[in-house]
Amino acid sequence: MAWAKNGTPLTLGSELDDMDITDLTACKLNLFIGHILRTGNVNPDVILDNTTGNDYATRYSYNGGTDATQTSQPEHDISSGGMGQNFFYVCYGVNIDSEEKLFIGFDMRTSENGATSAPNRKEHVWKKDTSTDTGQFTRLDIHNSNSGGFTSGSNISALGSELTPASATSIETGSIYIDTDTASRWWYDGTNWNMRPTYETDFSSSTGWTTVGSNVTITGGVIQASAMATQSNNRIYYDLGSALSDKFVVDFDHYADTASAGGFWQMFALTDTTSIPRTDDSIHALIDMGSWNTYLRYSNEGSETNLALAGSLTTGQWQYIRFVRDGTTGTLTVYSDSDRTNQVLSATGTIPTTVTGLRYFQSGAIASGNTGTATYKIDNLKIYDGVTSIN
Repeated sequence: MAWAKNGTPLTLGSELDDMDITDLTACKLNLFIGHILRTGNVNPDVILDNTTGNDYATRYSYNGGTDATQTSQPEHDISSGGMGQNFFYVCYGVNIDSEEKLFIGFDMRTSENGATSAPNRKEHVWKKDTSTDTGQFTRLDIHNSNSGGFTSGSNISALGSELTPASATSIETGSIYIDTDTASRWWYDGTNWNMRPTYETDFSSSTGWTTVGSNVTITGGVIQASAMATQSNNRIYYDLGSALSDKFVVDFDHYADTASAGGFWQMFALTDTTSIPRTDDSIHALIDMGSWNTYLRYSNEGSETNLALAGSLTTGQWQYIRFVRDGTTGTLTVYSDSDRTNQVLSATGTIPTTVTGLRYFQSGAIASGNTGTATYKIDNLKIYDGVTSIN
């Protein structure tokens, strides 16, 4: 069961003796909430459907004292004799046609101002019989029968069961939604919901990135490898802060420039340590021998396995890379467009469940690389953890 707003909440703009909700929908279960600010002594009474007749009976206890009762009353007397305290009131009620209406309520009262004075409390159960009205009530009145008054700011509201909560009329641009099943994050741009990466960078800053060796750095808003010696430990990496799950998507842009005939290196690697790839657990794309042939591979505790050849990258232009791990399946895809709709290369293979703990993104040299050089760029890295597709 879900609660929904019932009727029109009321907040007083001036001092009055009545607070009413006159447009309730008849509901079997009801919740009333009231906050009364007062001047002088007030005596708040509850009347349902604005009817007359001695139909109300109450049992109450004040500050844990002995129970007292009121029977055959024309209203439910919340204060039981008047009070000179502001108070907050919560009441649950059952509203079934042709049955007595049953309620249980609680309120707290300010007592004296300040933290040196503990508040007062009252518990009460009450009912309205069917002598005057047998149907379901659709109106709530709180009336003051004492010399004081309910002051501006006093308010009452109601919730009911069997109601459909009102739909949101607008969603604020910039709102964020988190899917707790997949841990995916979504951002509303004013028109559409867009999945947000777990990590993303346009390389406008090098903060958090660690360079090992030389000739592969973040410069000009990209990872730039400039005649990087592939036989030496030259690379760059970033700590994602925690290991990726066994479902994730990695997107980035890649520009193949020049490479010597002898070298091979890793376009990217996801590793479980900061060590050079192929020495521990990793998933990586190896580029081979100046031909720009790209292989999808993994390393399990330093033991490397080749999964598949994707094909040869095109030099002199940006291409758009996507790697997806879905449990034991890994897929590397190369696209010619940034929307990743026109596929030009692909490789798929099985990755053991024991390849785990991947929390570092790397690019550059790979262990036991041949002598050679490579020049390339990487931009617009986005990593989505916990999902296997993005919008």
